[in-house]
Amino acid sequence: MDRESAISKNILLALVAAVAIILVVIVAVFIFFPPQPDVVPQFTATIERSGNTVYIYHDGGDPLQSSRTLIRINGQTIPPNYISFLHSQDWPWTQGKTVRVLYDGPGTPDLVEVVYSGSKGEIVVFSDRAPSGTPPTIAVTTVETVPVTATPTPSEVIPVVTASSPGPVSPAPPQAGFIGEPRTGQVPLIVRFMDMSGGSPTAWLWNFGDGETSTEQNPVHEYARSGTYTVALTVRNQFGTGQKVEKDYIKAGILPKAQFAVVPSEGEAPLTVQFNDLSTGVPTAFSWDFGDGSGSVEQNPVHTYVKEGDYTVSLTVSNQFGSDTRIQSGAVRVSPAKKVDVLLSGSRRGTLSTGFIQFTVTGRPAWIKIGGTRYDFSPQDIVQVFIDKSESGTIDVNANGLTGLKFDAARLFVNGDPVRSGIVNDINVPSYSGLSSTLVIEIAPGDQTMTLFVDEGRILSAPDQKILISNLCENSDGQMSLRIIPGALEYRGGARGFSVVPVS
Repeated sequence: MDRESAISKNILLALVAAVAIILVVIVAVFIFFPPQPDVVPQFTATIERSGNTVYIYHDGGDPLQSSRTLIRINGQTIPPNYISFLHSQDWPWTQGKTVRVLYDGPGTPDLVEVVYSGSKGEIVVFSDRAPSGTPPTIAVTTVETVPVTATPTPSEVIPVVTASSPGPVSPAPPQAGFIGEPRTGQVPLIVRFMDMSGGSPTAWLWNFGDGETSTEQNPVHEYARSGTYTVALTVRNQFGTGQKVEKDYIKAGILPKAQFAVVPSEGEAPLTVQFNDLSTGVPTAFSWDFGDGSGSVEQNPVHTYVKEGDYTVSLTVSNQFGSDTRIQSGAVRVSPAKKVDVLLSGSRRGTLSTGFIQFTVTGRPAWIKIGGTRYDFSPQDIVQVFIDKSESGTIDVNANGLTGLKFDAARLFVNGDPVRSGIVNDINVPSYSGLSSTLVIEIAPGDQTMTLFVDEGRILSAPDQKILISNLCENSDGQMSLRIIPGALEYRGGARGFSVVPVS
């Protein structure tokens, strides 16, 4: 028993001695290594706002840890998943790193705060407010330190953030400037930006206007979507920041793609065709080639083909980003117009509607007298004589050529160019080809003294109908004769069509 009691006493003494040693060590640690107070970090930053995205650049100061750092916008704490670093960087947030913050609250990101969460609670280490009624600007900040408690210690300080005054600073902050090439083009548009800033900047922050940024001095950026983009460059050095904003600086778009439709695509001469532009890519200019030596710059033109043949049509469309051409072979097919022989005599009422007679000169000498002046033609000249609505006049055509043409009101065109207007006195064209016209004889209804034969078949009209004989030409014998005199209308020749229509 005495032996056991002695052992217990020894154990107890050992425990007491161990506890005493531990207490001595703790006291020594506190004496030689006193606990350091929680020091609020110093932090300066530059802010750029782009829509609901805020970029915060760590200008200088202490590193910030994710566990101790909060970001508030308009008093709303931003969730961690809405905060990211540019260029695949990560915490800790050190000088030179840029944080991108997405704000999904009401309004625009006005008040931006960086908050340090420590033992003394949450302390704002940086604050910036966008000026009311003006575009977001870059905030320049300075930091002052003041004691944090009523009984401060030399190591326990808190920064107070104030906006620097716009007064003169010497040396001056940098002056931002840049150029980009090319500024206009088709997407994807690759633009090379070159820094042209003065004042020896040491850091750069580009905002390309499409949600992307860069901190390179001379970045290369690709615009993947069409649109007009505003570009901003913020530069900084030890004395401050400068910013340059170029509104609508880059224009990226889509190259147009030409396409069109033809209605109708075939028919007898003369054939009037409606061309419809179906191009994509928002073209702003149009150039048509109808394949017969003529064209148009209208978007949806109408064109009349006078001669038979197959015509290749092309359309070139363009906008500020480029051009494209669509060529369609055989887009329009014009067949020879069917002729019928017409014999008309004894009609007391009838008129010649407005239209033209057209032919190609093949022999010399050839001329026409209009308005008392003679105009000579050369072989291969295309002649058009437009005859206004008339109740008197003559046309004579035979196998030897055009021998007679007299009207009080006519207009002469040679190879598409207007030459003269006036009274047609006479004409002499010894040989020609391709004679055709749009002239239409209108025979009034109810004239029973009329005799009309079409391909040897007799045509009569009812009292409430009128007869239209359209596109006058030579008959099967190569002759055409028209006489319009007061009280009578006679016509012997050919026509491309005729119809009996009700009186409108």
